[in-house]
Amino acid sequence: MGVAVGLDGCPSGWIAAVVEGGRLAAVEYVQCARAALEAYPDAGAFAFDIPIGLSPNGKRDSDIAAREFLGERANSVFWSPLRAVLDVDASAFATHREAYAEARRVSMRASGGGQSLSSQSFMLVPKIREVAEVAADPRVYEAHPEVSFAELAGGRALPSKKTWDGLMQRRALLSAAGLAIPVLVGEASRRGAADDIVDAVACAWTAARIARGEARSLPDPPQHLEGREVAIWY
Repeated sequence: MGVAVGLDGCPSGWIAAVVEGGRLAAVEYVQCARAALEAYPDAGAFAFDIPIGLSPNGKRDSDIAAREFLGERANSVFWSPLRAVLDVDASAFATHREAYAEARRVSMRASGGGQSLSSQSFMLVPKIREVAEVAADPRVYEAHPEVSFAELAGGRALPSKKTWDGLMQRRALLSAAGLAIPVLVGEASRRGAADDIVDAVACAWTAARIARGEARSLPDPPQHLEGREVAIWY
């Protein structure tokens, strides 16, 4: 079995979880998406916890399907920003508040008044741009940790990962799948939060399934947007 990598964003970059031979081989910090692809040239798949492929004027089918799949945990899937939002240059505004207000106006115009923009989705924009630069690589896929955990848990709803119970249950599910997270993960622990680490490993579980040809998609078949297949894989 080959190498597969799952990536979850942290404030200064990404937490990368590397699966090799069906086991968790490393949990590391990488500065950017391109650096991740360069660091693991032999990887068969990279699963990023970030939207890849955006809609010009409405909600993505993948976000709708993922929220339906998660049921009571649906709110963990943010509505992805519309494509036009990526053209908003935050550096052209005096404050983050002003930039966000403009991004909301752009979203409303692009959707004909039907879709605004959450603050959480707006915060994702820099990383969406970053991953879009490497998304032409056929090994790059979109994942969502909560979708992966729902599959690992057999559809059972889990407590919030911000709680001790939720975090430990997710770690136990990963261990049962052969991806035991070590007690010490070094720089990754300093760069990211505890839930960033379990989320990266969940994405690595998905990446390994993609590399083996076992993964499924939401929706199935994927939606076509921006000249590519767009789906959340698990």
